[in-house]
Order: sequence, then structure tokens, then C-alpha cells
Amino acid sequence: MSSLIAITFAACSNFDSRFARESHAVRKNDAYSGTYEGRWTSSSHPGTGGKLWCILSRQGESEYLAQFKATWHGIFSSTHAVALRTKRASAKSGEVTFAGTAAIKMFVGAGTYRCEGRMDGRQMRACYDATYDRGTFDLSRAGAAERMTNDE
Repeated sequence: MSSLIAITFAACSNFDSRFARESHAVRKNDAYSGTYEGRWTSSSHPGTGGKLWCILSRQGESEYLAQFKATWHGIFSSTHAVALRTKRASAKSGEVTFAGTAAIKMFVGAGTYRCEGRMDGRQMRACYDATYDRGTFDLSRAGAAERMTNDE
């Protein structure tokens, strides 16, 4: 069990370093890539939720890799990644819809994670459905990308 906890902390520490580094990168060629932070809220377990961070990286013309770190029960954290397929929601708004599915393995169990939502380069909002939970998340830009977006 102690080795599982050590692996979890190492993964989260690696995520934290990457999040800090990516938060200072300015991406002028992609309105959506970058770092986001906010909260997730469970609808399966009322009153449950936590902080949520995301590193979003473009993988192709209409695909992004979303790497998440979530806190839960105030003391635990976990990371997972999901490939998001995007579609333009409106040519005028710059908003896109996204959806993705991933297999997740954590020390509390394994299962499937699905999410779908919208993003506009400043915010990401989505519903998620996982094997053990379902709910929503709401994220806003973090770091240099937020400063660049607000300065434009």
C-alpha cells in the first residue's frame, strides 16, 4: 500500500511541475491549448467535489489531450488523461464542443471516464460520467495564457 501512495504522490508531483511550466507558456497559434483550473462537483454524491486542474495540448486538427489532476475528500488527489475530439460549435463565437472517453486505473479501482462539454479558450465546462461517479466540472484559464487572453 505504501508503494501505491508513493506512486500517486510522484504522479501528482510530476503533474504539478508540468502545470507550473505550462502556465507560463503563451500559445498564440491555438486558442484552446494551455492550463485551466477550477472545480469538479459530483451529482452522484451530493456535497462531494474538489479542485481540478487541466493541461490541454493539441494533438491534431480536431483533437486535444486533456491531462487532469483532481482533489477529492480534501486529502486525496489523482491524475488521469483523456483524448478530446472537438467540433466547432459556432463560427462566430469561437466555441467548440468536445467529447472523450478513457480507461482509468486508480488505487481505489478502475473504470471508464467519459466527458462532454464546451470550451471557448477562456473556460471549459463539461459533464462527466465515470464508473463510480458522475457530475460536472467548470475550469477557467490559468497562468500566462489567461494574462494574454485578457490583454488582447
